[in-house]
Amino acid sequence: TFTDGSRFVGNYKNGKRHGLGVITWSSGERFTASWKKGKINGEAEVKFGNGDAYVCEFKAGIPTGESRYIFQSGKEIEGDVEFIEFMMMKESTDLVAAIEPNLGFASYILALEFKQIKEYDLAEENFKQAQAFLPDKSALADRIPGQMAALQEKRNMN
Repeated sequence: TFTDGSRFVGNYKNGKRHGLGVITWSSGERFTASWKKGKINGEAEVKFGNGDAYVCEFKAGIPTGESRYIFQSGKEIEGDVEFIEFMMMKESTDLVAAIEPNLGFASYILALEFKQIKEYDLAEENFKQAQAFLPDKSALADRIPGQMAALQEKRNMN
């Protein structure tokens, strides 16, 4: 169990995540991925409490650019989180407001993974994106300034 209340169930090899694993949060969100030597490889999925999902393809811990948002209804939109938001704005601002917390959560998870593998620029970009999408009063939004400070500290040490 981690300080943000999440819990990882999966295997470790030489102190790094290795093989299929699942991270769950008390809020109901779930992140499923396959890791190789601590880096995500293959398809990773964030399943949100409302039944929607965000699926992203990874190679050696870095997204390949192939991702999609899947609504509980089965409707899919392909693209990164910013493109998904753009496409939803064309349909309905209410729909955008409904999915933005999910997009923020997905960005937060990706930022944590990038921080883990020392891809600090990608981590910072995703923390900023999460901050833009998450509601101001959410627990994750409150954690981002601390995560950004820790990220800067790690960056300065390297």
